[in-house]
Amino acid sequence: MSQFCIGRSLEEILDLDFRMLVSALDLNTDEEAQFILYMELDALKSAVAQYLGIEYQGVDPERCKISSIMHGDECIDIALVILPPKELPKILPCSLSEHKDK
Repeated sequence: MSQFCIGRSLEEILDLDFRMLVSALDLNTDEEAQFILYMELDALKSAVAQYLGIEYQGVDPERCKISSIMHGDECIDIALVILPPKELPKILPCSLSEHKDK
């Protein structure tokens, strides 16, 4: 995703659509990669919105908070503290999921 974002403005990054990224990055059949992309996009949009000092739809400022910002010659490095979402999907032990399929 980082290569996809190079050269885009911060506003363009905020407007990135998850489904469009899944197609553009050819992740249609890789659910694990889609989950990671979703989490990365969530963190990136949160960092950008907070860096710009704006509220943005879908960004939870209480869940993601900037801990530091470092300016370099060619980039800005933003570190976040990210709390888990309020509601996580239930995770079943492997032993239970194996018996459920039988």
